[in-house]
Amino acid sequence: MREIQNGWARISEPYDAACRGGASGMVETGNAACAPGNGIEGGRVAEWVSASFLSSTRPPDAPRR
Repeated sequence: MREIQNGWARISEPYDAACRGGASGMVETGNAACAPGNGIEGGRVAEWVSASFLSSTRPPDAPRR
């Protein structure tokens, strides 16, 4: 987890939102506008999830091979 704001947790670093002509090529349905209201700033977007779905305990590390 990268940060928490207003009950939402950012789980990725910002990455290219594929904005062309003011719309994101990553949006299949709905509002594709490359705008801060859609979470896209400077052509970049990050993934956020509701913090209520996150566990307060870290899972064990995967075994090394």
